[in-house]
Amino acid sequence: MILPKKPQILYAPMLATFGGGSSRGFGRGIGGGPELLLVDDVMVFTSAKMHGALGPNKAMTDAYYPYDSDIMGQFGAQVYNGYQKFTIPNDGTYRFNILGSWPINRSFLNYTAGLSGSPAYYTDSSLWTLFQQNNTHGSSSYSTYNGATAYAPGYLTVDRTLSKDDEIHVLVGQGAFSDSATGDPSTAGSGASAVFVGAQSDWNTNFAVAGSVGGARRNYFWNRSGISQVDYSTTAKRGGRGDDGTNAVTSVAGTNGSAGYDSAISAPITNGVSNLRSGGGAGLTGTARDNSYFDSRIPYFSLCAPTALNAGGMGGIGGGAYMNPTHSGDSSTYYMSMTFSNGVPSFASSQGTNFSNFETNWNNYANNSTDTMPTSAYPLGTHMGGFGGGCTGGWGGEGGAGGYSGGGPGQNNDYACGGSGSSYSSGFTNVSHTQATASTMLRNKTHIAPKIQGVTLSHLDRGFFSGNGSVTMTRIS
Repeated sequence: MILPKKPQILYAPMLATFGGGSSRGFGRGIGGGPELLLVDDVMVFTSAKMHGALGPNKAMTDAYYPYDSDIMGQFGAQVYNGYQKFTIPNDGTYRFNILGSWPINRSFLNYTAGLSGSPAYYTDSSLWTLFQQNNTHGSSSYSTYNGATAYAPGYLTVDRTLSKDDEIHVLVGQGAFSDSATGDPSTAGSGASAVFVGAQSDWNTNFAVAGSVGGARRNYFWNRSGISQVDYSTTAKRGGRGDDGTNAVTSVAGTNGSAGYDSAISAPITNGVSNLRSGGGAGLTGTARDNSYFDSRIPYFSLCAPTALNAGGMGGIGGGAYMNPTHSGDSSTYYMSMTFSNGVPSFASSQGTNFSNFETNWNNYANNSTDTMPTSAYPLGTHMGGFGGGCTGGWGGEGGAGGYSGGGPGQNNDYACGGSGSSYSSGFTNVSHTQATASTMLRNKTHIAPKIQGVTLSHLDRGFFSGNGSVTMTRIS
């Protein structure tokens, strides 16, 4: 497949401003030498339209970003798939706006429930049209957010003075799929977004993490600050009931970078039932326990626990009983998937009876043994945690979210929620932290357009549909 030619940027000479206004650096080849990023230039990092528990590899970001060859030359081999490595081209102070991810509302999945005939493939525009028509997060009403005091992911702004040739590693969190068409199956937690500076050995003291939101069994109860609000804190939130804020008895929130977990389970389990039937989100240094629940229906593929943010950030994978939109145990019904050609993803509804090749085809990618995207379909479902440490849910339980510290699992009950992860930073100057504003940040998939050499480029979408986070890096001096 021949990839489309990237748009070229036309550069105009940029002169320093004197006698008022902000001083802008010189452009390429002017005065003191080339500067790839000028003051006020904005780099935008996204998931390159990847969804699910695994992040995009370099081939995907190379194919997706609109930057010219000079900027793209600053991207290097990823330490982990989904950890975008970028070499700072110019000395300066840089501001990072880091947005965590959030679960995708269940009504979006309804449109696939009545599919029949051959599997359907969607263009970007047709899928986004469906999303806007079928999802309150993509519409102008925002009924899900009315009166909400939480639910939205963390939005962290931090500054860092960097030198030419310093390396940053950017993890963009991915949202979990929320509920199925019936509203009964539980949901998974979404993933945190993060920026690391330097070699991996330095990440534990040079990081900025924006936490994400846990799953919920009834989406309109995602508004309890005691459970689903993302705080700037070393401690995440426990899971529990959303209607009265009662914490699940054995749900434990992560602290000081650890993962959330179910205290009733002393060791990881597979094909077993935990008290809460769900798992906690991963933290900076803590890999979550795989406390997910399998009911009598045969799982489509094996369970994997979400990994720590300093060690790969994989979301939880498992619980295939609700993989298809109608939450049936019949594997011949339709399910959602992504397929890849030369690293470029497509979104589709598919029909199949055997997902046994998932582990074979994707295990090496998930564990970073290869950076090559398999060509087989990658199924998406409501039990899959988001990249960035979001954990799986189980029947009746809700997965905790990824964060600096991971959120605790939700309990087996109506109106229950998985706990949110926390936001936190070290080695950066903390400017502000807030809940993302639905009307300005979460309404659609567009974040902010990059600006290079003072020229604004086309906007970059977070994903095929809303839910994924994003990171922007602005040179401020």
